[in-house]
Amino acid sequence: IPGDGTHITLQSNSISVNGPGAFADGNTVTISSAGLFDVQGSISDGQIIVDTMDEEKVEITLNSVSITCSNSAPINIKNGEVKLYIEGYNLITDGTSYIFDDVADEEPNAAIFSKDDLTIKGAGYLTINANFRDGINCNDDLKISSGTIDVTAVDDGLVGNESIEVNGGTITVNSQGDCLRVTEEDDNKKGDIQIDGGTLNLTSTDDDGMSAFRLVEINDGTMTISADSQGIKSDNDVVINGGVIEVTECKEGIEAKSV
Repeated sequence: IPGDGTHITLQSNSISVNGPGAFADGNTVTISSAGLFDVQGSISDGQIIVDTMDEEKVEITLNSVSITCSNSAPINIKNGEVKLYIEGYNLITDGTSYIFDDVADEEPNAAIFSKDDLTIKGAGYLTINANFRDGINCNDDLKISSGTIDVTAVDDGLVGNESIEVNGGTITVNSQGDCLRVTEEDDNKKGDIQIDGGTLNLTSTDDDGMSAFRLVEINDGTMTISADSQGIKSDNDVVINGGVIEVTECKEGIEAKSV
């Protein structure tokens, strides 16, 4: 967990910053350079933005925070590779409509949105209420190493464009779309979901439990999947080397189109 760094305090309708690398403007704080950032408090309609130079490393600790944003992603990572640490109990909630930064691509589109790699870890709890579309959407690689994460989403729960990797933690997703989804189709080295550990409880009322283009690989972990369509789906391969998997109430338990 990051040590002393810049402290960001959310205060109902305003934000204060103590330290370098971030600046507040009303109910929005922008992290503009690499560093360690500790966030505490709650805000009723505000936003954390990360917008750094390419490939700068940003480490953010959510320390018992509550962030609601009515018209965009409460956490919007426009540029920068972020490690997000969760401590205590944290709540992220968005509204039912967004003002897009990128109208053509309709982005951001999730309560936690990232244009770059995103890693989530920690000993705390993170609850996400996604009322617009996705719970977490990452344009690159999404990795979850630890923590207790509970996502309720009107569309997909967890999305990684290039990959999703889970190697620890407890993840509960209740979504109308896919619970876990990887969207990359054009790179033959990407497009994977890889589960190496953790506990996953996945429920989709209108789509798949896990959906990837290139590969779904399960090496360890415990998972319960209930889905309207497929429990585990890949447009190419599904590889199961270990773990405990229970798939219920699905049209098809496992679908691998290359087989």
